[in-house]
Amino acid sequence: MPRDLPVGNGRLLLNFDKSYNLRDIYWPHVGQEIHTAGDISHTGVWVDDQFAWLDAPEWQREMVYEKETLVTHVTLHHAGLQLQLIFRDCVDFYRAIFLRQIFVTNQADHPREVRLFFHYDWHIWDTAQGNTVLYDPSEQALLAYRQQAYFLMNGQVGSGTNAHVGISSWATGVKEFNGSEGTWRDAEDGVLGRNPIAQGSVDGTLALHLPDISQGSEIIAFHWLAVGPDLNVVIESENRIREHGPESFITRTRNYWYRWVNKQQQDFGDLPAELVDLYKRSLLVLRTQIDYDGAIIAANDADVEHFSRDSYSYMWPRDGALVANALSHAGYSEITRMFYDFCNGWIETVTCSLPYKRTKPRSSCTACGSTIESLMTLNLSPLTTAHWSRRQPISWPAIANRIHDCRDPLMICGRSDLASSPIPLQLSMQGWTRPPIFRQYLAKKSWQRNTVQPPMRSSRLRGATCGTKSAGISCA
Repeated sequence: MPRDLPVGNGRLLLNFDKSYNLRDIYWPHVGQEIHTAGDISHTGVWVDDQFAWLDAPEWQREMVYEKETLVTHVTLHHAGLQLQLIFRDCVDFYRAIFLRQIFVTNQADHPREVRLFFHYDWHIWDTAQGNTVLYDPSEQALLAYRQQAYFLMNGQVGSGTNAHVGISSWATGVKEFNGSEGTWRDAEDGVLGRNPIAQGSVDGTLALHLPDISQGSEIIAFHWLAVGPDLNVVIESENRIREHGPESFITRTRNYWYRWVNKQQQDFGDLPAELVDLYKRSLLVLRTQIDYDGAIIAANDADVEHFSRDSYSYMWPRDGALVANALSHAGYSEITRMFYDFCNGWIETVTCSLPYKRTKPRSSCTACGSTIESLMTLNLSPLTTAHWSRRQPISWPAIANRIHDCRDPLMICGRSDLASSPIPLQLSMQGWTRPPIFRQYLAKKSWQRNTVQPPMRSSRLRGATCGTKSAGISCA
C-alpha cells in the first residue's frame, strides 16, 4: 500500500498515509526494524468540547512537501470546528529526531483554547510484548523503550521568549488486550488520565494545550520524537532541541535538502517547470528509501504484511543497481558507491549440512532437503534452467559472473551432487540474519564455494556532510 508522505534521513524513516496518519517508524535501518507494526498512530484536536482525529472525513486536506525539500506542508481545514491547522514535518538530516511544527488558526468569532493530541501505538522491535511507556517528570515528556530502542516524546507551545517546553498532559495504558483499544480513546473527551507508567502491550498519548487563541489569530506549537539506543542519547537530543529550539532543526533540515537536490546546476532546456519539480521530488523521495549503510530498499510500508505476511522492504541487487545507475547519472555518485560497498560487504557463503536441533529459523534446500546454514539469494534462472534441462554440471564461477543477466531468484545449497537435478530450486526467505530480515544478498563474482569471507561493512554515514554556515546547516 502506498505511503503519501515519507520523511527520513537514512537512519530514521517515518511514513504518513493518505489520511495523514503516522503509520510506520523504521530505525536504525531503513526498511528493517519497524516499531509500530504499521498500526495507526493518531493525531487529534479538541476545541469547544468537540473532538476530531485528523483522519476524519470532515477535514479538507492538502498534503504536499515544501518545494525542493523533505519538509512537508500539510494544510487541514475543518468547517465544523472553525479551525485551520498547518503542519510541517521532517526528520532532522543528521540526528534521529522527528519534528512537527503546527500553526493553529482560530477561525471562530471568539477566543478559544485548543488542545492537540499525539498518539503512538508502539510495537518496539516489531512486537507488542515487553514495551514500556512512562511519564518522565524531569523532562516533562513521555518515554517509550524496549531493549536498545528509546523514544522520547515532547513538545513546545509558542516560540521565542514566550515558548513553554513540556507536554501539558499524558496517558499511558494497555492496548490490544481484553478489548482495550488504546489511550487514544482517552483523548476524545479532551482530558487524559495521566497514568504514570504502563508495561506490556502498551501505547501512549500526549497533549499540548494551547491557551486562548483570539479570533482570527494564530499560535505555533511543536512536537518532536527523539530516538536512540539508550536513555543518554535521547536525553542529549532533547537537550539540544531545548538549547537551539525545535524550529532551528526544521530550518537546517530544509536548507540541507534544498542544497542537496540543487548541488549542481543543470540545464533542463525547455522542460516544463512541473517536470523539473517532479524530477527533483523523485530524487528526494528516493533518498528516503536508502539506508545510510547503502542498501537501496524497494518500498517501505507495513500494510502489505496484513495481506501477504511479507513486505517489499527488500534490497534486490538488480533493482538497487537500476536505482544506483540513475542516481549516478543524476550526479549522486556517493550513493552509488555506498550501494556497491553494501553489496560487497554482505557477500555470503552458501553451505549445506545435516539438520540438527537449533532455535534460529532455518531454511532448507528444496532439492536435497538439507539445512541452508548461510543464506544466499541469486537471480539465476536463465542460466540454471539450461543446466537442469541438459543435466550438465553447474559451473559456480559462471553462475556468479552472470548475476547481471538473471531475473528470478533461486535458493542454491552448493552440493555438487545436485548438479544434475531436474528440480528448479525455489526461494524461501525466513528471517535469517536478524529477524525480521528485509534484505537479499549479492553473490561474489570471484566465488569460491564455501570459502568466501565477507569483508567488514562500514557503519560510517557517508555523503551526509554538513554544508556551509551560509546555507544555514550545522551538525550540532
